[in-house]
Amino acid sequence: MSPRDASWVTSVFAGIYTHAMPLATIRLFSLRRSGSRGASFLSLVTLGACLLIPCTIWAQSFKAKDLAPAPQLQTNTLQDRIAQLNLIFHDYWEETLKHSPEMASTIGDKRYDDQLSDYSDEAYNDSLARGERFIERLGAVDTTGMSDQEKLSKRLLVHDLVDQQESSVCQPWQTPVNQFSGIQVDLPMLAGMLSFTSADDYDHYIARLNKVPAAILQISTDLMLGEEAGRSRSE
Repeated sequence: MSPRDASWVTSVFAGIYTHAMPLATIRLFSLRRSGSRGASFLSLVTLGACLLIPCTIWAQSFKAKDLAPAPQLQTNTLQDRIAQLNLIFHDYWEETLKHSPEMASTIGDKRYDDQLSDYSDEAYNDSLARGERFIERLGAVDTTGMSDQEKLSKRLLVHDLVDQQESSVCQPWQTPVNQFSGIQVDLPMLAGMLSFTSADDYDHYIARLNKVPAAILQISTDLMLGEEAGRSRSE
């Protein structure tokens, strides 16, 4: 898809996307890297048509309101719903640490000290799929009666997750580094942010460094695909 085509489709979405999309539509909207550019453009046009067609039942806005609760969960007690929401927050945090091992190490969580972030296309697609599942879980929680903080926490998480889905159209995976950030900046700074108090700490750090060549190869592949898509040229 040419930059002109992408700009046109994006402008259409900006004008019509004011309501939450059904999960099936979000899956269509979340473009996968493995698809061809032609298929991606067809998916975007199809999504635009879906959004333009009137729907008999509109969900609430992801960004302005809580997601509509699933009917089967509306009878849960307030404490049950709070516990369910807190479990989602806990699971989301654990997933974040697992898939951002460098960040986990910098805050003192040593479970992933021997791991390095995965920059592969499979990892990017998996992150979108995880986000979809969390959106679905959050949509099943009715926040009626909860505190303002709990409602705000849900809305902020939903906002971030939907933003991740929407930004996939811009294919951010094709620009994993720039002059300000990326593995070339983050990795050299990492050692100074870690604590080394045992032989295991050093062994884990060495194991992490051994994964750097594979990460560089993944990033190089992403950059080459981005260059083929014209993302290295200034407009």
